[in-house]
Amino acid sequence: MKKIILTLLTLLFITNIFSQTEFNELNEYLKNIENVSQLKDLKYKKFNSFSVLDVIIETDRKVDFGFNHNRILIIPSPGEDLKINIISKNDSIIFGNLAVINMRNHKIRDSKNFKESDLFLKKYIKDHNEFYKTDLNSKEFTEQLLGEYVVGFSCGEVGLDIPKESKKINSLINNNATNILRKLLRSFSPELQSLGTIGLTKLNTESEKDKIIIEYLKKRNTMINSCLGCIYGFIQNFEQSVKFE
Repeated sequence: MKKIILTLLTLLFITNIFSQTEFNELNEYLKNIENVSQLKDLKYKKFNSFSVLDVIIETDRKVDFGFNHNRILIIPSPGEDLKINIISKNDSIIFGNLAVINMRNHKIRDSKNFKESDLFLKKYIKDHNEFYKTDLNSKEFTEQLLGEYVVGFSCGEVGLDIPKESKKINSLINNNATNILRKLLRSFSPELQSLGTIGLTKLNTESEKDKIIIEYLKKRNTMINSCLGCIYGFIQNFEQSVKFE
């Protein structure tokens, strides 16, 4: 038993070393990438310590003020999966973050911005706060950009599985927590905005400003990370996502 545990710990230690090395190599490479379209060249690319087996575009969607959000999964060999999150405009990368995905719990273990602009971040957050009447900051921007929330209330093989953030909405609705739902509606994250919309409309407690935001979100109609039965990562537009029961 001790030998098995020691072997597993050794493998985990080696994997972490590879992951940190591949993370650093890819991060340096990404610093020189200017356009989202260039990332397709990563597939099968060989680095010093690893090769890229596949590049999977998980998210390609509109966000606010003419910007686009891309979430891209990089599958390396060897090492843990890597996730790239990008804010771009007209294919030009304005903001980019690279993260390592922990192989045990599939959560972000480490992340770093490979491209950032204080001017962009300040203006984006300022414009967001002015439009939505919020007081959000750069930490919340990054957390919500990296947060892989799922909108869905009948997931799993028999429809009984509810993702974490969606489960919270049921509790907020039951407790008539309008103020918290209103904050979700004004989030950076399109998924959280969808969940806030679902809660407010179900309670029928939308203010005039809430209604204006919801109508805007319907027109923007960005793509939302959802689930369909046992399929997670199912993509629907905003209007489809807020019809979940």
